[in-house]
Amino acid sequence: MRALYVEALIEQITCYAPRLAELGYRPKYVYWGGGTPSMLDPKEITRLGATLRSAFDLSEVVEYTVESSPETLTEGKLDALLRVGMNRLSIGVQSFDEQELRRAARAHSSRQAEEAVVMAQACGCENINVDLITGFPGQDEEMLAHTLSRCVAIRPDHVTAYSYHAVPGTVMADQITLGYRPGITREAQLRAATQASRTLIDNGYVEYMPMYFTFQGLKPFGGERYYFGLRGDYFGFGSGAMSLIGHHRLANARGKLQQFLASPTSFDECVKFESSSFEGAGFLLRAPLFSREGIDRLVFRDRFGFDFDELRVNKSWRALELSVQRIGLRVVTTSSHVRLERLAEELPLAADS
Repeated sequence: MRALYVEALIEQITCYAPRLAELGYRPKYVYWGGGTPSMLDPKEITRLGATLRSAFDLSEVVEYTVESSPETLTEGKLDALLRVGMNRLSIGVQSFDEQELRRAARAHSSRQAEEAVVMAQACGCENINVDLITGFPGQDEEMLAHTLSRCVAIRPDHVTAYSYHAVPGTVMADQITLGYRPGITREAQLRAATQASRTLIDNGYVEYMPMYFTFQGLKPFGGERYYFGLRGDYFGFGSGAMSLIGHHRLANARGKLQQFLASPTSFDECVKFESSSFEGAGFLLRAPLFSREGIDRLVFRDRFGFDFDELRVNKSWRALELSVQRIGLRVVTTSSHVRLERLAEELPLAADS
């Protein structure tokens, strides 16, 4: 099945690349993921990398990121990824606590997570990000402290400490919905986010965006705020991928792999962005909202074709506003920007109480 998917992906890239080039598109950011592209073997990685390089002019690319999961990484894969142009590796560690990893149905162990980071460093990856999740249901201060101490001990270049939210369809979210596991309170999430921020800063990291940390002296990566269309159109290849071209969204529906394999050059939908039906508003706007400058209202209008204020009726946007409140932030709207700032309240850690 994986081989068939790679073939379909190459067919899609080869079909649309000439059309995009004719329109003047020249990539500045390349991003492999979500999903787990590190499941590919070295030959498949090399083929896809070569396809992209032959299909597009990549001379202006400033960031080439690949997502990965610890149990799938090998020296051979890392070497192949570096050869195709990867200059940033993001490793989905989530936690260094074995109990949390099992409850979240993660395939890797805490030891595999640590070994993956160390291996990537030894292979010459000079820009490594570790994804952590704070505020897991059932997580206490000691468990999070263990994860944070293991993380800072291996000193990745960047750490992203996301606050947990229940994603429908995941094991933990389903357990919460069915009542087998309690949810997490706003106070607990805020406390966990505060603990992570304090610990990372105390160990030499700088929080350059809420939840985004870089080791002192290292340049923060720049692409995260641009990936989702506020600074230019983007094209997503693969099953479940979404593209933003002009004021329109093109998408291959998630969960329809066989349909994509059968017809990789067709799309399930092509719709014009409208405020009331702006599906995925949280997904598209989360990264630019978390950047230092926030969302530029003029840029937003240029990208999506309507004023930001019209988005207030959108359920997806309201859900994003609520989610940032749970980690001690609020959305502030000015005449020129929409950005985040910290709430005046700050919950103490248990040790400070």
